[in-house]
Amino acid sequence: MIDQISTIRIKSGSSSQTIWRILVDAHTLIYLSQGNLTLFNIAFFFNQIVYPKVLQIPSYALILCRGGDTKPSLSVINCTFNSFQSDSNKSVYYIGVSLIYKIQLHDCNFTGIGPEVDQNLTMLFIQGIDEVLIDNCSFANISTLADSGAVYITDFDVINKSVITVQNTSFIDITVNNNDNFSPLHIVALKQTTAYVIGNTFMNCYNKDTNSGALYILENPYEDNYNRKLLNNDEVKGNLFIVNNNSFRNTTGIISGGIFLLSNTQFSSYSFKYNNFSSCNKLNKYKYGQDCELYFFNASEDWTVNYTMKIMADMFEGCRSNAKQDSVDFQIYHNGSFDFGGQLQLPRLYIEWWQNKYAIIGIAFGAVAVIALIIIVIILVVIWIRKKRKTYIRMGRRNSFNDGLGQYLST
Repeated sequence: MIDQISTIRIKSGSSSQTIWRILVDAHTLIYLSQGNLTLFNIAFFFNQIVYPKVLQIPSYALILCRGGDTKPSLSVINCTFNSFQSDSNKSVYYIGVSLIYKIQLHDCNFTGIGPEVDQNLTMLFIQGIDEVLIDNCSFANISTLADSGAVYITDFDVINKSVITVQNTSFIDITVNNNDNFSPLHIVALKQTTAYVIGNTFMNCYNKDTNSGALYILENPYEDNYNRKLLNNDEVKGNLFIVNNNSFRNTTGIISGGIFLLSNTQFSSYSFKYNNFSSCNKLNKYKYGQDCELYFFNASEDWTVNYTMKIMADMFEGCRSNAKQDSVDFQIYHNGSFDFGGQLQLPRLYIEWWQNKYAIIGIAFGAVAVIALIIIVIILVVIWIRKKRKTYIRMGRRNSFNDGLGQYLST
């Protein structure tokens, strides 16, 4: 437990990671409530004790941070987080943080036990933090039943404003099966949040119980409180979402395979530029919105049909998709009622052969077949040469015998 106003750095003493696990029943492995903590080059594990009963330890989280007035900070660098199969019905966390000033994750790997086995595990839970930075990390190989999904970030309880950055990070082989509509990356923004989701990879994420197969952005879900501020003439500032240069490959959700946005405000700004969508799928029968589905429940009155189409084209500038239908779908509501909807067809994404697994498999089989054919030809040539050589030897022996017999008869 770290409960003092100080800066503490815990680092592995060698080039290889130091393994941390707990051997007795406890709520958490590390608890931070004050100060600034940096963890470097450590491998964290859940453990299991079997006597007097089977327990997964720690019972709640590997790292737990709960601040308040003191606003601690947490930095985790080059660390790994690992789990094992457990029959517990209680949700656990790799990292759970709330009401702290800053969290930074660099070069960290969060791994489950595989997408075939359900776990009650949330890899990362973040609530009420002023600054969030997730850089060059990996979240992979999990099928989760946890209440908060795989990675959950919200600015709930932030007093002023929040900045969320998720960049150069991969979300691979993630399935969320909790029936609570959480996607692999789930962001909830209440007020004056700036979110950068840039340069990430979402791949092989299948989510039959959530609206999006990869990224879910829920903006100002508490519509009544928001409208009450407007009626009281309080200053209300919107959010800013920059979701650019990401790759969505083979992701599946109910309404959209790639991105789902639900907004209750008319003051925010959005950018979904230069994203690539490949083999994104949706499970409902509505044929549009295979890559992105956007709901604007409190759109500005300026958003007419023609103006909205122009806005959407600008939002998705530079995006590519291999979808056959209009893969971006949007719905506009004015004064609480549905007004109109529309679609946007993204330019064609041409997949290079090395990005197509079927092409790679075909090339591999073709290469094996060519090699096998070459080997067979070589074997046949060797057999033919040997047969020819034996024939020449026999003919040579016969000619020598005939020459000798002729010489004998002539004497």
